[in-house]
Amino acid sequence: MKASHSYQWRKMTIRDIGAGMELKNYNQWNQTIDDWTFLISTPDSVNWVVVTPPDNIVGTITCMPFAPGPGWIGMVLVHPDHRRRGLGTSLMQKAMENSTKKSFQLDATEHGSKLYEKLGYKVTGTVHRWTSRGLKKFQWHGKATQISTGQQLKDVISYDQRRTGVGRPALLEYLAGHSILSSICISRKQEICGYCLGRPGSRYHMMGPLLANDLTTAIDLFHCSF
Repeated sequence: MKASHSYQWRKMTIRDIGAGMELKNYNQWNQTIDDWTFLISTPDSVNWVVVTPPDNIVGTITCMPFAPGPGWIGMVLVHPDHRRRGLGTSLMQKAMENSTKKSFQLDATEHGSKLYEKLGYKVTGTVHRWTSRGLKKFQWHGKATQISTGQQLKDVISYDQRRTGVGRPALLEYLAGHSILSSICISRKQEICGYCLGRPGSRYHMMGPLLANDLTTAIDLFHCSF
């Protein structure tokens, strides 16, 4: 029988990142210390932890506002020893109640989907995560260039908002700044028709977001990002 605990909720700070890393390691997620730092430091972001005395962090949540767009909820983590006690629900409520946004989106894992459905969230699509140890040689049809100037990045941010309807410049600037392995775009007639950002994670290299006007451009970007 699990021992009972008293729980308290408070805002997450930079000094809590170590505990956040430990929690995400239980789930074998790929985030880094820099990722946590960005999420916590983003203006108007909402970040909470749940703790047991004296100050042991057993749960986290982050919520980043997109403008225009929803609040993006992430890093919903609860220590395995403290699950099924309503902590996930409480963290979600804290994030939504304290955000400046009125609508929210998130990527749900299999374990979290039932919680989100109870809170009124609806499935809008399916995300597949793939891993690979390498790719075969290929023939590609476009010209990919590194996103190396401020103007190129501004063009990518503008392209991204047109394609997604969401304003997320701070996120893209952060990802491009950490994309030491791949940060590329393809342009035709001086107009961006696709881009891809990739960065190192704590477990493996992460590729994305990848947006393109057509399948051929998307395939080119996919191969050129490795």
